[in-house]
Amino acid sequence: MTTDTAADLETFEPVFDEDLERARDRDEPTERAEALPGEGADDEAEAGRGGRARSVNARLVARRSIEKYQRLTQEPSSDLAAAALVVGGGVKADAADIAVFVTTTARADLRLLDRVDLIASAPDAFEAMSTVMALDSAEARRVWELLRELAVVEGRAAPKTSDIAKGIARAALGKAPEVLRATERVRAILRK
Repeated sequence: MTTDTAADLETFEPVFDEDLERARDRDEPTERAEALPGEGADDEAEAGRGGRARSVNARLVARRSIEKYQRLTQEPSSDLAAAALVVGGGVKADAADIAVFVTTTARADLRLLDRVDLIASAPDAFEAMSTVMALDSAEARRVWELLRELAVVEGRAAPKTSDIAKGIARAALGKAPEVLRATERVRAILRK
């Protein structure tokens, strides 16, 4: 059995173009959107059939960024600073930077928040301190900095990891419900 490829393409294209039009009307991304404008797409491709799909995708990303920005302007600056600390990578602690990061990144790395939740959920001080001691010095300092942004601890981290662990365990366990609520607020900020 032979198939007429040209005939198949003719019947496929109009259906796809109708789907593209419907997606554009709803501002949904399409499979045809290979790149955002300015990311390697040449002007001829922009003017061609794929340019329309890319512009739909770019509008969708822009709309989502603006909506996220508007929601983030209502968040406390300490929560935005904590979110910026969690994602790192030069993201500033302001609503615009975080909104762009969240809408253009596949997924934020939330392991720092997971560690803080684990420490705050520990059944006793020994378990909490052991969890912090298992971290390397740099990671323990990041946990301290996050807790400082969330107003759980004050001041700079101690020079020794064991002193950092003791301070984190004491503070996180003493304010466990507050810590868990704060980390959930930061998670909400970093959700698409």
